[in-house]
Amino acid sequence: MEGVYIWIITAMLTYGSADITTYDKDIIELTFESDWDCHEYIYDKKVILTDDLLAEYREVDGENLTGFDFFCETRFIQTEDI
Repeated sequence: MEGVYIWIITAMLTYGSADITTYDKDIIELTFESDWDCHEYIYDKKVILTDDLLAEYREVDGENLTGFDFFCETRFIQTEDI
């Protein structure tokens, strides 16, 4: 099986007060060739990422966002032999 590894940004979102619910949101529109490139992008663009995240996910299903964090996640993409 041939393929390539890419890195994507994942945002872990936390909602609620006493009953905390968390889920991950993949930001697959952005891909990176290394873990370093991904972390550097988060460092350089954290305000833009945060603005976009808050605009879309500040409230979901009546629950307010209480916390979030960004992570770089490795994905394996299978490629076909040419």
